[in-house]
Amino acid sequence: MDNITMWINRISKAKLELEKTYKEDISEEKIFYILLVKYNVLENPLLIYEEKITKDEIIKAVKSFNLKNLVCGVELNIEDYKLFNYEEKVYAKAKNIRWIVHKSDSDPFPSNPHAHDYKNNVKLHLGNGNLYRKRKIVGSLRKKELLKIREIIYYKSTINLPPIEI
Repeated sequence: MDNITMWINRISKAKLELEKTYKEDISEEKIFYILLVKYNVLENPLLIYEEKITKDEIIKAVKSFNLKNLVCGVELNIEDYKLFNYEEKVYAKAKNIRWIVHKSDSDPFPSNPHAHDYKNNVKLHLGNGNLYRKRKIVGSLRKKELLKIREIIYYKSTINLPPIEI
């Protein structure tokens, strides 16, 4: 069973339990949206499929949300996933931070390509090691760490890295 099918099954099971608790219909789209917010992946919803979240964790996340004020949602079905899954994605872990690089990222800032740390909402310039949050520099990596991340990306993908600037 693939990640998407497992997700659909978990959300469906959580939905049934939540509807018993709240005595009202809760859409799968609302549940999905809540999870995107909780796991800070609204910018790239497909990343939620890589999280290992149990049915009980889904229920807990929804219960911690104010459902009465929730009026928006996100729909992403299997066909959407297959359509967008063409992009090459590389994971590089350094100092317990999981960096993700997308070959075809639509935003070229701060470098093209750049790495994302979605957990901390930070982007890494792959040429100079600067860390950005909303286009503002919030720190930088040591040269050794940057070179390690670049090496992992180089050996795991066909992504062309920007020139080293440090």
